[in-house]
Amino acid sequence: AAISQSISGLVSGQQYRLTFSWAAVQRNDQNSPTYGEFLDVSLGDQHFMTPVVGINLPGQMFPAQGFSGWFTTSFVFNWDGVDNTLNFLAHGNPSGLPPSINLDGILLNATPEPASWEMFIAGFGLMGVFFARRRRKTAVD
Repeated sequence: AAISQSISGLVSGQQYRLTFSWAAVQRNDQNSPTYGEFLDVSLGDQHFMTPVVGINLPGQMFPAQGFSGWFTTSFVFNWDGVDNTLNFLAHGNPSGLPPSINLDGILLNATPEPASWEMFIAGFGLMGVFFARRRRKTAVD
């Protein structure tokens, strides 16, 4: 089953950046190598998948009860206003065994709209002109 959380305060049509750290691990009760772990992450009707780790090639599988190390991943969602549930669903092999994925540092932040960035940059530009002009007047007096 997926790890799920309902998120309140989302605005329809707004973009959100999701950032999190994750790691693939082998359960202690499993003795065979694990491979092909990844997360299917969804918010609303949008799905993203993390890169696959521990690909089923010699030397690229995790040993029994192994650990992949931590990865940090970011996705940008444009929330559709319908479903506010954030889901993390782990996938992996060998088939029939539930993969184990650790999650940490989950952040979901609204991304600024391009117009907001333009206003921010223009404001700094105007402040620079104001201070440069003010400095010249003081030097002349």
